[in-house]
Amino acid sequence: MHTAPIDLISKTRLYLTFACMLGVLSLAAGMPQSLWSLWRIAAAPATTVGAVTYLHCSDHGHVDYVFEVRGSAVAGARPLVDGAACEDLHAGQRITVYYETTDPANNYAFAPGDDDGNRATTAFWVGVGFLAGLVLAGPLFLLLVLNTFSRIAALGRA
Repeated sequence: MHTAPIDLISKTRLYLTFACMLGVLSLAAGMPQSLWSLWRIAAAPATTVGAVTYLHCSDHGHVDYVFEVRGSAVAGARPLVDGAACEDLHAGQRITVYYETTDPANNYAFAPGDDDGNRATTAFWVGVGFLAGLVLAGPLFLLLVLNTFSRIAALGRA
């Protein structure tokens, strides 16, 4: 019996299934929420210098930090500090913190650098690109692999 490679309708259904699965997984992982937070910071950014207060590198690079806004201390926590490996940081180290002007609790930490542009905007667009690549291009790669294996299986049966 000869099995034909996957037809176009099956490919479309598989693509949509894979895309939906990856979309649901990205929702469950909190990617859209993180991107929304970055978008709000990028739209009304303010920067300040903060200090690392606690490191737990074995917990996905978790970093706690503190910074000051209008004379009040604000605590922040991230699974990572953008631009630095957790192992390269130490308690008391100065970091750059971007925060939403109207809500300092919405903040994002960066390793100090020479870049004086809006790094929150850059982080947002990189995240959008990653999410789009995952949800749109990821299923195409899975279809390519599946189609290749179905052709190999068809050749083996011939």
